[in-house]
Amino acid sequence: MISHRPLLSVILGLMAFFLLSTSATAGDYFKREIMIGEELREYYVYVPNSLKGKKNRPAIIAFHGFKSDAGGFRWLISPDKWADKHGFVMVYPNAIKKSWNAGKGMGRQNTTSDDDRFAAELPSLIVERHDVAVDRVYAMGFSNGAQVVAKMVCHHSVQIAGAAMVAQSLNEDDCRPAYKVPVVIMHGMQDPAAPYKGGGKFKLRSHQESLAFFKDWYEIKAEKKTVKSDKTFKCSEYKDNDKTAVVGCSMFNDGHQWPGSRDFLVKQLGTTNKSLSANDYIMSFFKRYKGIAPYMGDATPATKPKAKQVAKKPAAKKPAPVKSTQAKPSPAKSAPAKPAPVKKTSNKPQKLNQNKHQRKRKRPNQSNQPKSRS
Repeated sequence: MISHRPLLSVILGLMAFFLLSTSATAGDYFKREIMIGEELREYYVYVPNSLKGKKNRPAIIAFHGFKSDAGGFRWLISPDKWADKHGFVMVYPNAIKKSWNAGKGMGRQNTTSDDDRFAAELPSLIVERHDVAVDRVYAMGFSNGAQVVAKMVCHHSVQIAGAAMVAQSLNEDDCRPAYKVPVVIMHGMQDPAAPYKGGGKFKLRSHQESLAFFKDWYEIKAEKKTVKSDKTFKCSEYKDNDKTAVVGCSMFNDGHQWPGSRDFLVKQLGTTNKSLSANDYIMSFFKRYKGIAPYMGDATPATKPKAKQVAKKPAAKKPAPVKSTQAKPSPAKSAPAKPAPVKKTSNKPQKLNQNKHQRKRKRPNQSNQPKSRS
């Protein structure tokens, strides 16, 4: 992975200041906080005017990349106008130290924050706080932020209805989605930071290996089909039915960039595709999938790790009856056995310990929400 200069942090900081000091032109934009363990975490919310006052709204959680933050990411990819068009609440969480503790690479090495818990609890939090539909929470991320999205798909798939990873591949070593969450993976073929063909310093999966994993895990039998393309990119889809899909978009000349975004650090990160808007494509994809993804059940494809076979212990043999060596008494000389003395029992009914036998079981506390600060 390439090194990032201090200039990057300065530029992103100025962008965040600009965004926070100006009001959004087409909706409400505000900050909220939440305690995760001992850490105070923050996120920002954009609500389009068309969704104000409505209940059960769809929402997208957008995770920024390494050495960025919520404000800088929002400025870079400009998703709010597309959220206005498609009707999504946008949620922008902030990483601590501008890096997420997820996947492989510099981001994970730069922080010890419990970002997995933060990402896992955020969907339920925005459902409770911001009138979001429980089955219409989606997640998308760029670079290091895409690794957070991958963790959500692998370990918290019941929380999201769709996922999109941009400029990154699947790099979770133990990925076992319980639900077939629809997935989009977009990757520049000239990416210098997260190589399209995988490998590199952190031994990343390739773009094609990532798609193949989800196809096999979801047990999709259909071959891939090109769904959108031009001379600069091609998006292919694996889909058996309308309940889930796996889409891979190869950007032929792109570097480590978000398709359709502003030009940013082109010399260091490569060019940006202008003919495809990742925001538009991803939001259109999410709108196709409403509700909780199909449950995997007990299906175990050949590509899934097999459970270890535990050898059964052999049943213990019954001991052979032991023959008595003691001589049996002669029937004529044997004295009748004396009956055992009978203990007197009381006719009074035995008292039950009411507290012990009739204690009602307390209902478990179902609230998993951490204490939060508004």
